[in-house]
Amino acid sequence: MEDMYLFIIVIIALSLIYNGYKRKKNYDIKRLELELEHKKIDLETKKIDYARHVSKDQKHV
Repeated sequence: MEDMYLFIIVIIALSLIYNGYKRKKNYDIKRLELELEHKKIDLETKKIDYARHVSKDQKHV
């Protein structure tokens, strides 16, 4: 009977560890996706600023 409780506790502990690992992995993937999206937005902003700057320079010429 005690062996069965120990077995159940081990199974529960392993499942909790696995689920924690899985959640952390999903969280890390989401974080990286958001960082990539942020970098894309920054790049687009820089492109727009550069294009605006170039068009101002061409008007002055």
